[in-house]
Amino acid sequence: MRHHPRAGRRVGASLGGAGLVLALALAGCAGDDGDPVDVSPPPSATAPATGTTPPEEPAAEEESPEPSSDQTSMGGVVAGLPTDVIPVPDDAEVLLTSAIPKDDKLEVSLAARIAASPEDVLGVYREALTGAGFTETPSAGGPGATASTFTRGGGDEVVSVAVVPPATPGDPHAFTVGGTVLAPAP
Repeated sequence: MRHHPRAGRRVGASLGGAGLVLALALAGCAGDDGDPVDVSPPPSATAPATGTTPPEEPAAEEESPEPSSDQTSMGGVVAGLPTDVIPVPDDAEVLLTSAIPKDDKLEVSLAARIAASPEDVLGVYREALTGAGFTETPSAGGPGATASTFTRGGGDEVVSVAVVPPATPGDPHAFTVGGTVLAPAP
């Protein structure tokens, strides 16, 4: 089934932080057969079968508020994104950024496209994050993807970086950066 590259935004609206970045990045990725990956939930997950009563939703103890427009930016860098730790390469086409306060931390995310190699993109974040005291652990990023996870403060701060191959050879690579870092002091 073919989907418009922006169809993943509907999925992203219900996700927070890094999940939103991943959903947007996947919206532009291709499956093994070259067709875009379908990230929409199966019909059974969105509507009850005809003639049945939908199951009751469990009461949420604490609802997370939707990010406000000053915490996210489509196509630009949101104010508050700690670019000393999460730099944005000059030649990157920024799709989305967010910096959402959560207690004494920020849930940060960045989704972008870039013509640079996966190794060069990962190198930008390796230099910034290890220079800020994070420790790198290479991680599985899926078929053809290059990924690493960076931790600091005994695991209190975690940032994941993934670069995925383009759907069409020669197109820019999509990359995502997301995680939780300490909020800068006011």
